[in-house]
Amino acid sequence: MNQLPQNNTGALTETRVKKKLESLGLIVRKPVPDNGIDFEVFDPLYPNICARIQVKGRNPKHITTYRWFQLRIPKAYLEHSRQAGIPAEETWKEKVRKVDFFILDAVVPNEMWVLTQEQTFQLIALNEDHFKTRPDNIFRYEYPLKGKQKEMNLEAPVTGIPIIMRFESCKNNFIPLIDFLTTRHRGEASGSDYLSLE
Repeated sequence: MNQLPQNNTGALTETRVKKKLESLGLIVRKPVPDNGIDFEVFDPLYPNICARIQVKGRNPKHITTYRWFQLRIPKAYLEHSRQAGIPAEETWKEKVRKVDFFILDAVVPNEMWVLTQEQTFQLIALNEDHFKTRPDNIFRYEYPLKGKQKEMNLEAPVTGIPIIMRFESCKNNFIPLIDFLTTRHRGEASGSDYLSLE
């Protein structure tokens, strides 16, 4: 087998990220059920302020796409959204809006990329042009219904500045997350408006 099964990769990367967050002195809780939120993270000095975290993993054994992450929308989630009258294109956006930070864990190079909600939307938008012809990236309700996904590939080819360079400040950088918790306590920022690439 060329790579770990997805469930095993998820468990591995969640464990790695939890350990990293706790090493920074943060409190990490796993909501049950997670409903698209892997962790709720707190600064012990401000226990009423929470950052919602989604972890995405990548642990290929013989494949070199170490930094190619994906936001998956299962068939059941799409069916529920269809029945609720939610446009198919909104389903993945809804998943992104649920969290404050995505942590993309590339196990092999031992990198954790910490992206705000806004930066996550930017990363997906940069990937959309390259992957727009992939059927599983085109969001519409089909029969039979199939799962969809949005690519979050930090190494996808783009014209101009390479994606990975645009997000270089996010690599192994947990300061925005810590600042998010303390700044919210002071009432100087709210939600995902804290940080952008601009």
